[in-house]
Amino acid sequence: MNVVVLDPVQWELLDAGAQAMLVDWLVAEGDPVEAGQPLASVELGHLNVEVPAAHAGTLEDILVAAGETFSRGQPLARLIAT
Repeated sequence: MNVVVLDPVQWELLDAGAQAMLVDWLVAEGDPVEAGQPLASVELGHLNVEVPAAHAGTLEDILVAAGETFSRGQPLARLIAT
């Protein structure tokens, strides 16, 4: 089982002092996903980016709800590999 996190490179887009916010989940808990498929939309300061699936699997246990802020390295959800 792996956790879904925002890529560290994407964090570099965040302005100093700005927060990351999960805007919307593009898949629901229990949905099968393909590697590279966008899972969520995230706002980084003034930029919107998508969080892709690192591998194929099933999205389980969304840990950060839409509209919530989160910090670097914080798990957003769990993705079970298939």
